[in-house]
Amino acid sequence: MPVTVAEGAGFCFGVQRAVEGIFDLLGREHRRVVTLGPLIHNSQIAKALAERGVETVEAVPERGFDGVVVLRSHGVPLHCHLQLAERGIDSLDLTCPFVRRIHDAVREGSAQGRLVLIVGHADHPEVVGICSFARAHEVFASPEELAAFTQQNPGVEQRPVLLVAQTTFDVEQWRRCKNFVEKVYTNAQISDTICNATENRQRQAAALAADSDAMLVVGARHSSNTNRLYELCRQHCARVLLVESASEIPAGFLQPGDKVGITAGASTPAYVIKEAADKCQTSTRP
Repeated sequence: MPVTVAEGAGFCFGVQRAVEGIFDLLGREHRRVVTLGPLIHNSQIAKALAERGVETVEAVPERGFDGVVVLRSHGVPLHCHLQLAERGIDSLDLTCPFVRRIHDAVREGSAQGRLVLIVGHADHPEVVGICSFARAHEVFASPEELAAFTQQNPGVEQRPVLLVAQTTFDVEQWRRCKNFVEKVYTNAQISDTICNATENRQRQAAALAADSDAMLVVGARHSSNTNRLYELCRQHCARVLLVESASEIPAGFLQPGDKVGITAGASTPAYVIKEAADKCQTSTRP
C-alpha cells in the first residue's frame, strides 16, 4: 500500500528563508555568529549550525561584541532591536516576513490607541515578540478565554481593538475567536495573520489522516505547529505518531499493507521527511 506525504509538509517560506539566510552568511562571514534564540524549532538544523560554530544566546551581547547576531525566524522582542542598535552590534534579521507584518500592524494599532488582542500561546517566542510591540495587549488561546476576558471587563467590547493571531495557530480556533469579536466588539479591526502555509498544511493533514490507516507527524516536539498537526491528525486517524526522525518509529507501529500518511512541521527538513517515508515504505511492504 502507498505511503503518501502531504503536499505542504516541511519547510514553510519563513523557515526556508531563515535557513538559507544563515548558511549564506556563514559562507561569507569569518567573525563569530550567534543566533538570538534558536533559529528554528528543529534539532537537526540546530546540530548543523553548532557544527559550523554557531552559538545560541538568550540575550543581546554586550557592547564590543565582534560578530553577527542573527535574529530568529519567530522574531524577537522590540527591546532586542533597540539594544542591538544602541550597542552598535551587527545583526542579520531573519524574522519571517509574515511575523514582521504582525509587528508592524500591532505597532500601528497601538499608535491609534487600540487594545491589541492576540490569539496564540502566550509563552511562544513569536507571541512574546508580538506583545512587545503593543502598548496594551491581552493574549488568548481559545474563544472561551476571550469571552471570559470580555465578561470580566465591562465596556471593553466598546473600546477600539486590534485582533491578530500567531502565524501558526489553530485555524479553527482563530475563526471562532474572530467570529466572537465580529459579533461582540463594536470598534474592532481584524487582521488575518495566520499564514496561508499553516492553513493549507492543517487542511491537507486532516484530509490525509482521514484516508490513512496510520499517520506519521514528523517534527520537533516543542514546535507549536507540529503539535497542532499531531492533535488534528488524532481527530481523523486511530493510529498517529509524532517523531523527530525516522529512528524514532518503533517496530510494530506499522503493519504490512498499511496505508500510511505523513505530514511534517514547518521546520522539518525535506531529507528528514524522506528518511521517514523510506522507513515507512519498508515497514509496510507485504
